Amino acid sequence: MTVFAVTSEQIAQAKVLVIQTQWATISLVQRRLRLGYRSAIETIKALQEQGVLTEQHHGVWWLMPKHQPLTYVQRLQAIKKVLMLIRACVAWIANQADKQCVREAFFDITSRENCDALCQVVHAEYKRESVGLEAGVVKAVLSWLQDNGYYRELSSTDAELLDILACDSFDNNLILADQKELKMGSHRVVTKDYLENLMGGVMICGINFGYSAEEEVSDSQGKTQELAPLSFFSDETVNNSRFRTRILGWLSSWGIHLETKPGKEGPRERAFWQTNWSDTQTRSVDSHEKIDIEALVNDADGVLDLIKRRRPSVIIFAGSDLIEALNDIRLRERVEAILGPRPGKARVVRSKEGTNGRSFKMLLQTFGETDIVSLPHPQARGLTDEQVASFDLPTEVKAKILR
Repeated sequence: MTVFAVTSEQIAQAKVLVIQTQWATISLVQRRLRLGYRSAIETIKALQEQGVLTEQHHGVWWLMPKHQPLTYVQRLQAIKKVLMLIRACVAWIANQADKQCVREAFFDITSRENCDALCQVVHAEYKRESVGLEAGVVKAVLSWLQDNGYYRELSSTDAELLDILACDSFDNNLILADQKELKMGSHRVVTKDYLENLMGGVMICGINFGYSAEEEVSDSQGKTQELAPLSFFSDETVNNSRFRTRILGWLSSWGIHLETKPGKEGPRERAFWQTNWSDTQTRSVDSHEKIDIEALVNDADGVLDLIKRRRPSVIIFAGSDLIEALNDIRLRERVEAILGPRPGKARVVRSKEGTNGRSFKMLLQTFGETDIVSLPHPQARGLTDEQVASFDLPTEVKAKILR
């Protein structure tokens, strides 16, 4: 039996990582610490024994509450609520709004306290001649909230709040924070971020990440795995997998040709981005833990959050189970909230029959402004490129990709 040992230094690094992310998956620990699959599992087990991580839940280990810090995004969200209250108070003091607008912003923070008490403090602070309108309101609101036990984790000075208020830069800061969370985030993207794929791009989604026999041997020998540099989806010098090569061939058979040479890529190539539904890494969908519809539904949080952030115009699923999971009744309300209404069931398009008499199917569906194309998995037994080429890709979907 092979023993996959991990060092105390690796465990310490993993602890720093999970305290930062507040969760862990095998894939996250693998790629961030450059560990093998088995070593990542042993590292997670060690953190569980230390009381840092919870028990596994649908492939994710969460940070125990006692270790949870306030994240950057949570801090910005707290600042946003305070700013909304400050702006309401400023408008009220300047006679540009009535006290009701203050109450609405106030009750977004707490319904247990007396809003009139805050208004009295704000009015008294504003009347002082030593401070201006905004400075006085910021100081009064922040001091009152912290005196009453709210947002004590924010800076005790009002400099940061004043700066954000003066520059009106909160929304930009939140966008930057979201992008930071996306890069750090809870779901792996194996392509480089471009303006063209961060919003409205073309999403290529497989089932999960592979784990080759060679990787398992390297893992057992304690060798670290070098991470491939991120680039555009069709870059032939990176991520040169059979999965990617076959997808490119299928696109080409429909008249969608993508540049593969670095430096020649354009907006079309940069619009593509690749991920997998499940953030796990296994030899096949039947190994370790079987990946079926039930598992995909339970493991949907990460990929749905990614879709919500990037709002792809076209989603290409590689594997028919993925579109079934997307349409599962347990996810439907959430999917429609992200993508838009579901007009009906997916339309089935059959391929021509192969030499063995078997045909495959492509499923087409639209949610709001997003077109879904579900293809067989590239590793499907008996599937030929000629059969995929026989699928009739809708003109409007092709036009979106060729924009």
